[in-house]
Amino acid sequence: MRQTALFRVFFVFIVLTVLSGCAGLDKTVNVEEYKADCECLVYPGEMVWKDVEDALGEPDQFPLPSGERLSKNTRIYENKILIFYTEPKRIKIQGKIRFLEVVTKVEICTKK
Repeated sequence: MRQTALFRVFFVFIVLTVLSGCAGLDKTVNVEEYKADCECLVYPGEMVWKDVEDALGEPDQFPLPSGERLSKNTRIYENKILIFYTEPKRIKIQGKIRFLEVVTKVEICTKK
């Protein structure tokens, strides 16, 4: 009987300790706070490669093209932060109105 009561008190103590420790982990941040210590490049669609390289620096890797055309190059940046801005887009499916999330803007960021 005494062991059961002691176990219950110990169990409640452990649960309260774990829950109070996890309370601070769910901090919400807005985009401006997150981007405060980053340098970002907004991707508007087609852009000149020199602008990308000026903003993000030299790429980490230059893989060889896998197709027939050697003029189609790829460059890889590792450890970058991608921020996708989305908005709902109204579409009609089988006569019903639905909202689909679409990407309206992309930012590529790197820590300062």
